[in-house]
Amino acid sequence: MPTASVLLISAETLPNVLFIKEFPAERHVFITTAKMEQEKRSEWIMRAAGIAPQKVQRITVNQDDFGSILQSLENAGLQPSADWQVNITGGNKLMSIAAFDFFARHEAAIFYLAVDNKHFQKLFPDSSLYPINYQVSLSEYLAAHGRVFKSMANPKLQDPLHLQESVTIMKECRRVNGIVGESLMLKEKINTTKNLAEQQVFYTGQWFELYVYQTIKQHLKLSDAKIALSAALYPIDSDEEIQMNHNKDNDIDVCFVRNNYFYIMECKVYTSQTKAKNLQQSKGVSSIHSHLYKLAAIKQPLGLNAKAFLITPNNLTANPTSFEAIKKRCELLRINKPVDYQTLQTEQTFQKFLLEKF
Repeated sequence: MPTASVLLISAETLPNVLFIKEFPAERHVFITTAKMEQEKRSEWIMRAAGIAPQKVQRITVNQDDFGSILQSLENAGLQPSADWQVNITGGNKLMSIAAFDFFARHEAAIFYLAVDNKHFQKLFPDSSLYPINYQVSLSEYLAAHGRVFKSMANPKLQDPLHLQESVTIMKECRRVNGIVGESLMLKEKINTTKNLAEQQVFYTGQWFELYVYQTIKQHLKLSDAKIALSAALYPIDSDEEIQMNHNKDNDIDVCFVRNNYFYIMECKVYTSQTKAKNLQQSKGVSSIHSHLYKLAAIKQPLGLNAKAFLITPNNLTANPTSFEAIKKRCELLRINKPVDYQTLQTEQTFQKFLLEKF
């Protein structure tokens, strides 16, 4: 009897992708709903896991009717055995209970993704833990959530001169204790490059994106498949025209995957303390307010394993009252509190933060 996996399809797709990778099978049964099929969740899982559609049998059930779910499984012509592996992490409660009831009668092995996201727990016929060894790539994580990406970063950015310049400017921000507007050196560079578009973009903030990207990649030992600079996200089946006309304001400065979590980093340099503490938009200038909302909007469709951070060399905590307001806004938006000068004040404190947080 060939091995088979059974997956319950729901909005959270990553557990099923990981299950397919950890428990290889010759065929797959997707227990799904009309809504999940309309949202193309099954297609996203197949694409992310690299399995061919002809190896998948889909059973569409009424998720709100326990008896109907059981009847759909009985009518599907399945021949479960001990060689079947069932992941009941997805679906709703009725789907999970019905799948457990049906497949336990046929002695199939039944699993659930443990709360720590590091183990699949076998529930039947015995209880044991199976560590998750597979680590998804950036492309696989995004495919599981219906997205593809392209790095829009200028290749020239990562030459040794730009990399060294980003480190030099970060040292300058540390010298002024994160009060970036007090740096005469940075002001001069911005002023002298006003008529040089590429350099102006670099000195007004791109340098910091490059610094964050390079530092994260180095200290977390990430391959190119796990991290991207200036990533544009598109729907998974979007054509070239859609990609050409996408909203560039929603590009992600730095994003990466580690331990099957997806991290979004919005890198911002505020040239004055007023901008650094302002939760409102003033005179057409984007403030922290708009950057936090952008992070929340990007994070929302990318699953429970997506984490979003605003990171800045500015000393936000220099004004405790405004920083408390910023933290409360982050809590409301369900994103992490900003990472500022207090974390970046030395290379060592930043490295310690990265190794502990990610």
